[in-house]
Amino acid sequence: MSTPSGNNHRREADGASASAVVANVSKSAKKKRRGAAKTDERLEAFHSLHANMQANLATVRSNLQRSYSRANRLDLVLVMDCTNSMALWIDVAKREMATILATIQVDHPQATVRVGFVAYRDFCDGSLRLEIQQLTTELARVEAFIASLEATGGGDGPEDIPGGLDAALRLDWQADAKCLVLVADAPCHGELYNDLGDDHRYAAEILESPCIQGQMRELATRGIDFAFIDIVPKWTATMLAMLEQAYESVLPAHGNPGLFSVVPLDNMGDEIKFAPVVSHHSSAVLLASQCVSVFSPALAPSTPMPSAPLPLPLAPPRPPTPEWSPPMTILPLDWNGIGMLDAVSAERHTLCLGPGSMDWSAPDLRHATHATTLRLCKVPFARGGMRTAHGLVDATVASPLVAKFYFGRAKATGYDVRRDVETQTIAKALASAFTMATSPGADFLYACWYTVDGLPAFTAEPFMDGDYRKFNNNSGWTQKAATTAQAFSHFTWQHTLGQALVVDLQGVDGLWTDPQIHALDKTLFGRGNLGEEGMTRFFATHECNALCTALGLPPFDGPDPMAAPLPLAPSEDEMRCSCWLCGATYTRTHAAVVAELKANDGCDVHCDACTALITATTSTVACSTCNRPVTFAAYRCEMEGEAPPTLCMGCTPPTLPTTNGGAGGRVGDAGGRRAPLGHGAPWFPLH
Repeated sequence: MSTPSGNNHRREADGASASAVVANVSKSAKKKRRGAAKTDERLEAFHSLHANMQANLATVRSNLQRSYSRANRLDLVLVMDCTNSMALWIDVAKREMATILATIQVDHPQATVRVGFVAYRDFCDGSLRLEIQQLTTELARVEAFIASLEATGGGDGPEDIPGGLDAALRLDWQADAKCLVLVADAPCHGELYNDLGDDHRYAAEILESPCIQGQMRELATRGIDFAFIDIVPKWTATMLAMLEQAYESVLPAHGNPGLFSVVPLDNMGDEIKFAPVVSHHSSAVLLASQCVSVFSPALAPSTPMPSAPLPLPLAPPRPPTPEWSPPMTILPLDWNGIGMLDAVSAERHTLCLGPGSMDWSAPDLRHATHATTLRLCKVPFARGGMRTAHGLVDATVASPLVAKFYFGRAKATGYDVRRDVETQTIAKALASAFTMATSPGADFLYACWYTVDGLPAFTAEPFMDGDYRKFNNNSGWTQKAATTAQAFSHFTWQHTLGQALVVDLQGVDGLWTDPQIHALDKTLFGRGNLGEEGMTRFFATHECNALCTALGLPPFDGPDPMAAPLPLAPSEDEMRCSCWLCGATYTRTHAAVVAELKANDGCDVHCDACTALITATTSTVACSTCNRPVTFAAYRCEMEGEAPPTLCMGCTPPTLPTTNGGAGGRVGDAGGRRAPLGHGAPWFPLH
């Protein structure tokens, strides 16, 4: 039976609950007013940005055209040991030079290629110690020169590599794309570089010889990519370790790290790989030059690269760094072998977008750590100009992973693994918005980073088999067939009201990785963020395609930057996705992905395994302030590093972005979903 006292308590509780509801309504109204004012400010800033970029567009286009013209030229110099032991390789060069150049021209039909050749021997060989063919576009002259070479001479075990490199550095290098290929089966003189022993009769010549480490630093400074075709690795390993250290110790004048690569061809029959190795490396250097040809500030006058040799300081080798670095050796990926490696303890670090509306100028990223064990192959299966790729198995992640380590100059000059993961996380969120707007959609691989005792921090992402293609870069260069990628980059600028533009897209079948973001705040997204300049460069080369039109994206040259979105009809075309929580890759129809994004307020999509775990761990609690139901999934909280919620959305106080880490609180509302992350309007965040 009810008592007066009990009724009073109920009335007090009901009154408190009603007061909380009224307070929430008042908070909501104030939030809407603040959001509307903020939207007006962003729109005004967007129009101002558009006008400023348009004013600079003609200058940027002119500079890009001039830079690309220079970058579409290649200077290729082969420096070859032509002593007695190299007869086989000299014959290969005689046969394959035309094939090498033809392959480069197929890959780059508009490129101008000049070739030079330096044959070196040893101090005892008199006038034959060096034979030199100057850089020329005339293939017949190069072939005639190589045809005249004979395998002869050579005194002791080491040879005069510094003499050959000195002659090569004195050639008339002109192109932006510069490549030197050293072909040798023996190291240079000097007890620092070889265990073969030097003939004492050459002591004076060795003392007067240029410092080969100084030569490596000059190659790097002048932006000359270096490749070594290693015929007998056991004899050259000591020298190569020092050469790589010297090359990686400096940056070229244009600031983009060059490529130091070693290709062992020490097995019987490997001579048939000579032409493919040289042509592939040369094409890669030319392509990289085209990509970075506008990397220096586009609005500033260009500075020509020096062509004269720089002084070669006789400096001792740097002491080795105590921190582990990935080896130069490359081995094929062997998942069975990785599974048998010893497991080591590690911490996996993940980032997720915080609840609430998305401010692209100050993204709210939540940092979580997860204790785990992993098996890592320390020998890479691939090596680029800045990072190596290694097979990785994490005991708590179902999918095999690829670990990426920075090395050399990139590691020494401040490239940050956390910045890489931040960039990929934001790009992935923008890809979700893009997928909701058009078909075919796109996605980015889930990315995280690891810390392990005794190793530098490294990033990781799901292993994705297939033919990687690069569609545009962070300075404006594009490939013709990249319709979706180009439209996506344009879309990101529109969607964020000019706060961010995602470029440097590469991947397989619409599943991309390793993006770069240009943001107005240049403190975000690492060293590749070129800010407004980078955005202007993109639009200086971008031509709107059919997908841009379908998205309602206006041409950048037009008077009005605002989009006019068209209705979307989700398609049954399949697209590849990467789970937001565990990273697993899978295939779904575009319509299914759009439906899941809508169900999650445009936030994220999950693989079947994570979806099942979310469902199994979902529960509801009462808001500790107003008693409204708050639904959440314990599995999602654990994966995102969030504490179980105690407050509903209306009672949760506003928080500042937590890009420095830390867990938030509420991850669900009465509908069981996170708040939308900036998808309140069709093409850009309005609140």
